[in-house]
Amino acid sequence: MSDRTTHQLVRYEALFKLLSDIQSVDDVLVIGRRVATQWKYFADVPSWRLVIRTGEDFLVMDGLPGEASIATVRELEAWDRHHLDSKLPRIMDVASRTDELSPPAHLAGESIRAVYVLPVVRAGSVLGLVSAAVRHFPVSDLDAKFIHLFGNYLAERVSDITRRKQAEQFRRHVERIIRHDIKSPLSGLHALASCALDDPVDEGLREMIPFILNSVQRVVRLVDASDAFLKMESGAYQPDAKWFDLGQTCANIELGLRTLARSMGVRLVLPDGDLRAYGEEFLVEDMLMNLVRNAVEASPEEGVVTLSCRKEKDSLRIDIHNHGAVPEDVRAVFFEKYATFGKPWGTGLGTYSAQLIARAHGGSIGFVTSKEEGTTVNVVLPHPATQPEARAGHWAT
Repeated sequence: MSDRTTHQLVRYEALFKLLSDIQSVDDVLVIGRRVATQWKYFADVPSWRLVIRTGEDFLVMDGLPGEASIATVRELEAWDRHHLDSKLPRIMDVASRTDELSPPAHLAGESIRAVYVLPVVRAGSVLGLVSAAVRHFPVSDLDAKFIHLFGNYLAERVSDITRRKQAEQFRRHVERIIRHDIKSPLSGLHALASCALDDPVDEGLREMIPFILNSVQRVVRLVDASDAFLKMESGAYQPDAKWFDLGQTCANIELGLRTLARSMGVRLVLPDGDLRAYGEEFLVEDMLMNLVRNAVEASPEEGVVTLSCRKEKDSLRIDIHNHGAVPEDVRAVFFEKYATFGKPWGTGLGTYSAQLIARAHGGSIGFVTSKEEGTTVNVVLPHPATQPEARAGHWAT
């Protein structure tokens, strides 16, 4: 066996060893460090970069001899964006590069002669991009083969791990949203049960039976909606949109929040007219329930929370106003996960789930706030003009 053949076999053995190591690891950073340590044993690659699409963001992994780093970015550098868009593998001579399209600094050291650029394309879509620096130009056929083989595997492995962990994270977020939304009706049921234990059942308590039934139904529907929230997190949910009575939805919200509002000395002013809305009824109700509850909890004592609606061309605008102001350090993250203020029991998921629901319906959500005017959260939902016009009614303003 010639020395050349022996050398090639050693390189193949190093490649298969690294492939086996990576297959047994689920930590992306650990994978990066192993690649940074072992890639040199089967291909002349002193440094490299891997870019993976992760929804709206990108995972960027940079490797140098013996070390690797990971970052999540929204905007890519010009080099990465250009080669992702091109979808074409190529070998870039470093000496002929332009300032407008220079490789990342760690891929352009004095010993680097070329960069092997490998977009990883699956089913017509770019999964990721591998940029591998090499010390010799032209690149040998064997080095090109190893870079192509291993680069594809590395991109697919990291992408698979990232997607799986995102799915796990989505499910955890959905579970938190469901727990958050379930707490309110269960707390009301607990309060009623306590009253029943302390006092004989009287007519006042009997009048609360509709609230009990509404709360139980709400809990059941929230549990049933877990898959919908999971799909909303990934942007894949299509609401089962139908026309429904928004006045009845508001009546359900008043019933569900009556005890909370009374305990905090807050008065609810909700629509009493006959305007219809278009969407998935329970999801719209859950969205508004969260927003009105937040408004009640943020209101000063003896305050007023007002929900008003108006038709605007092909959309329906819903405003929820209270006299409290959103703290300045919360305003920029108002709709983000886990952003909360002033509530030791708060999870920061009410406005986030409301945003998910509004966007899933093709609508939008925003807010304005000031110490002088209080806070108004506005929701805009599609209101198709091709459907029968809603009848006019009286709405609180």
